[in-house]
Amino acid sequence: MCVFGRPIRDFIPILPGRYKPHDTWRDTLSKREEALRHRHMKVAEKLCEHTKQLPPLTLTIGVRIQNQIGANSLQWDKTGQVIEVRQFNQYVIQVDGSGRDTLRNRKFIRKYEPVKKYPKRLSIDTYLKLLATQIKPVFHESSSKGKKKSSVV
Repeated sequence: MCVFGRPIRDFIPILPGRYKPHDTWRDTLSKREEALRHRHMKVAEKLCEHTKQLPPLTLTIGVRIQNQIGANSLQWDKTGQVIEVRQFNQYVIQVDGSGRDTLRNRKFIRKYEPVKKYPKRLSIDTYLKLLATQIKPVFHESSSKGKKKSSVV
């Protein structure tokens, strides 16, 4: 049991919980676990040495998606918008053109700023309010008998 690290299925007639291995086996088990812990920590440090945390993305931001399958794999040829942010760096992206929703890890997504931005569409009400604020009254000055009069046209 100490060698394999788990209960063994065999035909030795020992009741569960009654098995007491020798002290040398228990000592060997603890030393092996310590060596494994040390080795795993060294590997984890080595793997984390050249990594960086990518900044999170927000909703409705434009992104480029890395193509993962097909003839053009590993190319950043698709664009879309983030429509949902999930746990563990997962994002749901709505692909431009087809409109499909795809799930991607943050590693395969890049922030993308489109070259041409379309102006926001205005409704009639907001357009008329905008026009009303832009129109300024024009004053004409006429001088008759030395007095200045202003009239609004």
